[in-house]
Amino acid sequence: LRSETNPGSRFKSIEFNVKCHGFGVGGSRDVTIENFTIKYVGVHGVGAGTCKGLTVRNCEFGWIGGSIQAEAIFGRDYPTRLGNAVEIYGGCEDYTVENCYMYQVYDAGVTHQFNIPESKGTVRYDQRNVRYVGNVFEKCNYSIEYFLTARKGNDSLMENILFEDNLMFDAGVGFCEQRPDRNEGAHIKAWYHGSRNRAKNYVIRNNVMCGAGDMMVQICSGLKNADGSSSLPLIENNIFIGKNGQQFGCISETSGSRLTYGTDTQGFVDTFGKGNKCLVK
Repeated sequence: LRSETNPGSRFKSIEFNVKCHGFGVGGSRDVTIENFTIKYVGVHGVGAGTCKGLTVRNCEFGWIGGSIQAEAIFGRDYPTRLGNAVEIYGGCEDYTVENCYMYQVYDAGVTHQFNIPESKGTVRYDQRNVRYVGNVFEKCNYSIEYFLTARKGNDSLMENILFEDNLMFDAGVGFCEQRPDRNEGAHIKAWYHGSRNRAKNYVIRNNVMCGAGDMMVQICSGLKNADGSSSLPLIENNIFIGKNGQQFGCISETSGSRLTYGTDTQGFVDTFGKGNKCLVK
């Protein structure tokens, strides 16, 4: 970052996101974070590892993320940046985020995620009793992001997952548009991979998803449950509002290919639940 002249003579105010968390929970148990405004932190507003009993309620998160995580990781030839409003990276139990407002977030508004390393073998990192309820997301690259990479021989799963009564506006728009990996933003984002996202009792219900710079959703699972049942969620009574011709995204166990928003979108969504509406703005 460089200015040819005194920046104080050019701008009324200058703000920098500092590379830190607003709250660093780590592996602590039974933490409640309530009634805070958390802004201008360069990593996560609330960052946690494997933990139990984390509740984030009635908080405002704005202008979160953008710090450099590392150079040349994940096979990329550019620095990877990060920053979510609320994140658990690892396993979790009894994790709730409710009645929060999250806007202008470089990465995800809220997320539970973990890539299980090969060195952990059969160690389980289950993500159980996760609730994202009554939140408003605006201009986050992903309103909600999740993934759980369970490698061969590892039975980790997501169980009792609920996304309900959330309002989600303009995913992939705003602060996050400076990202190098454009065309990946979504209101609900699960990275497609053949060994990810085994889930039971997973429900997406009564949400409104309006507008997206990239796509509306990417809901994927490459693994079935031990009993052979699908790991995809029940999707019911949601409202999707998009533009004809934009990417709707995908809901699939077997493919990451994306559907175009249009006349066939309603019928496609109806195969995963009831009461959904796909509207054109």
